Amino acid sequence: MELTATEGGSLKRMDIKETNPYLRSLARSPLQAAFRYHRQPTENPSLALEWTRFPDSSVLAAIAERAVVTTLVTTEGRSLTEVKLTIKNQVQPFLKVDLPKGANIVSAEVAGEKVKPVEGADGQRVPLLRPGFRPTDSYEVSFVFMHSGAPFAKKGGSEISLPKMDIPITVLQWEVFLPEQYKVKDFGGDALAASLLPVSMQGVMISGITSGSFQAGVGGSFAPLQLLPGQIGGYIIDPSGAVVTGAQVNVMQVDTGAQRTAVTDASGRWIVGGMPSGRVRVMATMRGFKNTVREVEIQRKLPVFRQFLAADWGYGGIRRSD
Repeated sequence: MELTATEGGSLKRMDIKETNPYLRSLARSPLQAAFRYHRQPTENPSLALEWTRFPDSSVLAAIAERAVVTTLVTTEGRSLTEVKLTIKNQVQPFLKVDLPKGANIVSAEVAGEKVKPVEGADGQRVPLLRPGFRPTDSYEVSFVFMHSGAPFAKKGGSEISLPKMDIPITVLQWEVFLPEQYKVKDFGGDALAASLLPVSMQGVMISGITSGSFQAGVGGSFAPLQLLPGQIGGYIIDPSGAVVTGAQVNVMQVDTGAQRTAVTDASGRWIVGGMPSGRVRVMATMRGFKNTVREVEIQRKLPVFRQFLAADWGYGGIRRSD
């Protein structure tokens, strides 16, 4: 996506990295532009913004559609971190991981099978492919690393960070478990606390598969999904209201043919990201059930600097909140 800005008066565009780190940490979505303004007595500043969205292409060797990271921290400052990536891979054989000093990878998996990390001169690498595995769609790559860390300071101060990886990540969710007497206080970069997510980003899509036709489930018994811009998701339930684990969900953008896939987890939940605006076809499949298909129209509004979308399916049909 490309942003074109036309400024007037003394309003001038600046590098996002030049902005105050504290202000950057308050952003509720990734920053796209920043501007500097020196007020003049008789001036009326103006600003026009234009976003251009480009279609998906296969130029990137690999991309992570989603990352789910879980970190456990001990009272001594040691940490164990699991990184789960939903990968869309063209040709990239390895993921370069720039670990913090004193950290090492203890295990890795590609599509549910163990693989062996590789130690290179410029860092460690996690395989994205394995012998006999030829992916045709998104799949999961995960690795676990241990960090010796440093003991907490007398006042409890300490810092933790994620390793750099050489593929772009669309959405990253990081959950940190700390000893009872500690809590995460400050965030840097694009990270923000879950409690700061706007209410408009909280939505739930309840869906079910039966032996006959598509049915909507009861939304009151499910926790709202935290949907970020470009995401769509929900729950799969059976006619009795029980969640369905391991159901395959395929989401296709009708106009462009772009597709995303997901598998429901133990709570029946599924989420996919990177979906552009337009008609979307959602198909749920599960052995022993008839395939079910539903089409929805996603209209994403773009207010200046941020964009939120939450979709919700219920008995009354399809409804959406922005």
